[in-house]
Amino acid sequence: MKKSIILSIFLFSTISLFSQRETYTEDLFTRKGRVLVETGYNLIGGIGAGGTGFTSYSQNDETITSIGAEGGYFITEDLALKIAISAITANDNTLSSTAIGLKYYIIGKIPVDLTYGRLSNGDDSAGLGNFSVGYAVGLADNITLEPSIGLLFGDEDGIGEDPVGKFSLKFAMFL
Repeated sequence: MKKSIILSIFLFSTISLFSQRETYTEDLFTRKGRVLVETGYNLIGGIGAGGTGFTSYSQNDETITSIGAEGGYFITEDLALKIAISAITANDNTLSSTAIGLKYYIIGKIPVDLTYGRLSNGDDSAGLGNFSVGYAVGLADNITLEPSIGLLFGDEDGIGEDPVGKFSLKFAMFL
């Protein structure tokens, strides 16, 4: 009698778990075909480098303005094509960058970001690449917080041959 009660409880629990699992997998959020919008903050080589969005700072008749956007489109469940555009203006000088790349989510939770683009200041420009790896913390079905570490690398005219460390804290939204 005792064995049949334990066996019944085990079977009932197993059937309940599998039925919940099937319902859960049918309701999973999918990223394929969605637009990726990212916003956040970067710390590059120990220096705060802003991020995406708009910021303006004034002190002693000097104004620093930064504007940027970063996003993409998911061509598969875990792979997005990305583009990033930014500009920083200070003392009548403008530093701008444009980049394209890929973002891949390993097992849906580990974002790997690889981008390459041009960094321009007037007539001067240099190649600049980024490789970073992080972890996606789900805040909602379509929003994640993604702290990441990575490296910036450039050509001989850019930041030099040695890569520079980077830390980012971004929010990713899937629209």
